[in-house]
Amino acid sequence: MKIKTAIDEFNNWAQIGKDVGMQNGHNPSVARMIEILEERYQTNDIETILDLGCGNGWMLRKIRNKLKIQRALGVDGAEQMIENAKKIDSSSSYLCTDISTWIPNQTFDLIMSMEFIYYLDNPSEVFNRIFHEAADQNSIFIIGIDHYKENEDSLSWPNDLNVKMKTLSINDWIQIYSSCGMKNIYYEQYGATEKSEGTLIITGEK
Repeated sequence: MKIKTAIDEFNNWAQIGKDVGMQNGHNPSVARMIEILEERYQTNDIETILDLGCGNGWMLRKIRNKLKIQRALGVDGAEQMIENAKKIDSSSSYLCTDISTWIPNQTFDLIMSMEFIYYLDNPSEVFNRIFHEAADQNSIFIIGIDHYKENEDSLSWPNDLNVKMKTLSINDWIQIYSSCGMKNIYYEQYGATEKSEGTLIITGEK
């Protein structure tokens, strides 16, 4: 069976309404990500945000409701996801493009992502590009991922979904942050259960 691209998979999810289920499933982890931002940073200084792999824009909208955001951009490769986002949210900008090759032409105070980065063939290369092209002088990065080596429950997902994923360890992800030049790197695993090690949340600063 031919391996599907993540873009194909998420286009299908958006068409059948599964993007709403994604929002409900990941909402607690994103709520914790927002708590971490408020605990560790001066969120009043965050006026512009970039959401990588934004889906239907639900996380972007959630953070806009918490912070005083002047400019927000959500980027996703799945056309149907972006169409859904635009129907819901006219206050933010949404761009449909392949993030693996996208070159930003704006900078942002906060760069975030939930359950997307491991779908990239080369997350280190993309992080490095985003760090140098889309980050302001003091930008904050925060990501949440559920598929990583220490979370054994997630290791079957590439086969279960027939979608290519990058399976990296916690240290691998921290090294990607560090190799870009990020500082003050912090991580935690949130929402662990008997079956899952929880969402890996990592923050860093330029």
